Amino acid sequence: MLRPLVLLLAAWPGAGVSAEGARGRPILDTLELPAEVQAVAGSPDGLWAAVALPSGRGERSPRTLLQLHSLDTVEPTTTKISGLVRDLLFSDDNDALYALEHRPAKRSEGEAYLLRIDLHNLKIEDRLRLPPTAQGIEPWRAGRSLLIPARNEIRTITLPLFRSGSLFRILGENLTVSATTGTLVVVGQDAAVLVVDLADPQGREGLPVRDRIATPAPVVSIDLEQGGMHAVAHLADGSDVSLSLDPGTPVETGAAVVREIAPTPNEPEPLAIVEPLRVEAPPPRNPSAPPQVPAPAENKATRVPAAKSDGRPVQAQGTIHDAGADLVISVVFLGPDNLLREAARVRPAADGRWEISLLPAGRYRVQLDAGGARALITEPPFRTLEIGEAPAAALTADFRVVGAL
Repeated sequence: MLRPLVLLLAAWPGAGVSAEGARGRPILDTLELPAEVQAVAGSPDGLWAAVALPSGRGERSPRTLLQLHSLDTVEPTTTKISGLVRDLLFSDDNDALYALEHRPAKRSEGEAYLLRIDLHNLKIEDRLRLPPTAQGIEPWRAGRSLLIPARNEIRTITLPLFRSGSLFRILGENLTVSATTGTLVVVGQDAAVLVVDLADPQGREGLPVRDRIATPAPVVSIDLEQGGMHAVAHLADGSDVSLSLDPGTPVETGAAVVREIAPTPNEPEPLAIVEPLRVEAPPPRNPSAPPQVPAPAENKATRVPAAKSDGRPVQAQGTIHDAGADLVISVVFLGPDNLLREAARVRPAADGRWEISLLPAGRYRVQLDAGGARALITEPPFRTLEIGEAPAAALTADFRVVGAL
């Protein structure tokens, strides 16, 4: 999976990857990553970089423009891939690029495929079907395989045959995985970090969990340090959780450490295409206390007195105006401080009103989703909200639906 530094910088337009985040990968130092980036990867020798971007509007189903950058050429080589790309990984020999492709569907979780792409001509050599909940690609050199985290399982793809291998059952929403030099792996879930050994025998409930640490937010990615004996899990709320993988050292269970993120001043907002991370929606609004709803204007949020929903403060609320409001499936919150990660989504009421609670503090982009391949045209296209630690008033973000593509 993408490491947090690359993710966060990719989320802000005009930001290249820093030398610290791209150590050993010079090609990434030369790139100004577009705002719409879905995934980015650098080759082991540092000479190549792959960038996945949305191919543009007007297409009946979402597609991805894959760019292959090289230090030896000025213009990248490009090709199109059906669906959205969730992750990219170069092979160790620099002959192939692996891409995790997801094809959304209106009435299901869609389809997912692992692609092996020839770097010489960007042609898809092989395609393997995966569970639709597959989230990323991680090399497992001890097993000569790729690890694919998905709901209730970690799937392996054997190399170089590129065939489905062993399946390790690990219950839960497995979002990311990081492998040590042996059989020990760290798994990031929506509410926990797990340590498992792939060499352990599987029982009826799957692999035994050697260590588990609850987390206040979903795990975005995991870094291994100190030769694989220490792991740092980066969470969607911007905090970190550390744990030791040394059998002689107890697992740390202390509080998470918050990482400070400083966005570039006066930066424009990007357009991010993400796959949803399901978060429980807040309870319905009390109809006896409707919010104040000003008409939508500029792309700024205004404050009104915070309403209450079953005793929980409402952090943000709004109304979707005009006849096209019935096209809206959900109001999507990207963040905090990371526009490639979806934090939550809420379903608006029949009259277009919506509200949300329990968001971690931070900066969010709010946009409307029609579901499936349909894209909404809204005014404004998105809004930006700054959620504080203890807001005294709810933010209001209204939209007008002009049409749909």
